[in-house]
Amino acid sequence: MIETQGAPYDQGWEQGAALGEAVRAQLASLRAAAGWISWRRQLRSAHRGPAELVRRFLPQHHERLCGVADAARVPLAALELLAGSQRVGVSGGVRAGRLEARIDSNDIRNRLLVRRSVPDAGGFASVELTSASWAGCLAGVNAEGLAVVCERDEASGAPTCRLLAQELLLRTRGLASARDHACRRGRYLSGVWSLLVLDRSGQAIRLDCDDAGIHCSELEPHEATLEGVSLTLDPDTCRLVAAGSDESGEKERVVAALPLPRVEARGYGN
Repeated sequence: MIETQGAPYDQGWEQGAALGEAVRAQLASLRAAAGWISWRRQLRSAHRGPAELVRRFLPQHHERLCGVADAARVPLAALELLAGSQRVGVSGGVRAGRLEARIDSNDIRNRLLVRRSVPDAGGFASVELTSASWAGCLAGVNAEGLAVVCERDEASGAPTCRLLAQELLLRTRGLASARDHACRRGRYLSGVWSLLVLDRSGQAIRLDCDDAGIHCSELEPHEATLEGVSLTLDPDTCRLVAAGSDESGEKERVVAALPLPRVEARGYGN
């Protein structure tokens, strides 16, 4: 687990400094698979396409990625390409006032880590499941008890919805503000994605984006635990529990919780 604090660039710098070796290893693998000519073409496409939307409409997350790139000593365009190539979705649901998710890909699961983010005076602290090279997150819960899971993330020509998940954790409290903020930001980012959002009231919604726009629906709780659950988010205690297996096959559980060091937070509504 890593902890990052301060302005977006500072948080990214701390992440890149701590995880630079892992970032460079992921990029080396992607570059080897692409080939030299294709690599150059893909870098230009990512920088001028999805990354441009992030720079315009989610600038704080672009700044965070800049910090990761500088500290890890890798080109920013390479991280932008890597973010678009790692499309990760999970099977998620609500049970007993908690969000649960199953991560089926062992390759992705081995790259995931827990991050605690403590922003400066401009957002809410949160704990998230992310990867070494990501500015966004696959899932997380913030200090206001808002929990988010990326259930679907498709359309390689659009920014990853992991950034929108991180934006909701940073900026919002409660389902109403999360829905409104996701609709405002999400319409600029487009893509095909689904987010599951739960707050301390126990109510949950699903936000879906496709070619027809963004749709919101109530998410009904299920009684049985998802088979093979590997992630649980608890808004009441602001806890994230990630369960997996190490190389020996032994089960392990990574737990992170709030509260974190207090900062003056400014979010959107209830």
